[in-house]
Amino acid sequence: MAQIGKYTVMLVVAFSLSLFAYWTKSDYLTDFFAKNAILLGVTIFTIHAAAVGILLSQLEILRRNTGGSFVNTIRGIRQSFREAFSWLTGVMLCAIVMAHSKDVPNVLLNYLHAEIWLPAFLLFFIIALLFIVYDTANAILICLEQPPHDGGH
Repeated sequence: MAQIGKYTVMLVVAFSLSLFAYWTKSDYLTDFFAKNAILLGVTIFTIHAAAVGILLSQLEILRRNTGGSFVNTIRGIRQSFREAFSWLTGVMLCAIVMAHSKDVPNVLLNYLHAEIWLPAFLLFFIIALLFIVYDTANAILICLEQPPHDGGH
């Protein structure tokens, strides 16, 4: 249920920013941001992968010190990669559709107000990727906050 609330907030923020850009007649989202969205998405995905590497090294240290099992955590890490890849795919699809919708006069896209919802979904996907990185950083900090184990001495 918390996930639904988090995604709802992300959608509201993304659509609000997109509507604001539309009302102010700014082409930032439809032009500059859309052209660079794939690079931004790949960069965020790469940061996530590096953060997961740090998290895994911290989990290994904790496993050695405490003897604990982190099977569920590793499942969560796998799930976060699948989720991040899905959001990155969404970024790519939105950016491609936005790039081609300017070249071809498409009555259907214009009728459906694509200049509002395409940038909104693009922003939503980028925000979702950022939240995955945020969650991974929080997991790293939780691992670092664990008290050192003295090996029974």
